[in-house]
Amino acid sequence: MSTNPQKLIIAKDIPIMLFAGEFQGTLLQGVAAAVLLMPNGRRYTVSQLVSVNHKDEAEYTALIIGLKKANQLRLKTLVQLGESNPPDFYRNFRD
Repeated sequence: MSTNPQKLIIAKDIPIMLFAGEFQGTLLQGVAAAVLLMPNGRRYTVSQLVSVNHKDEAEYTALIIGLKKANQLRLKTLVQLGESNPPDFYRNFRD
């Protein structure tokens, strides 16, 4: 049992994108997914099955499909949190 409580992620002023990718090495298949959390409480989810050779490819695909959705929503600023990022790592994307 973990002694660290989970922190709730809430988009207060800037939308947040969470993304992750997984890979099944023997099948060369994976899945990529991203969730956009909007300040108004709305959530957008995108996912895709992918044919990849490495876990990083699945994670990059998750980042790309999440950014494409953010672009469709015409977002100018976005905090992205990926699976390989340390919990305290934040990056702003701007035009």
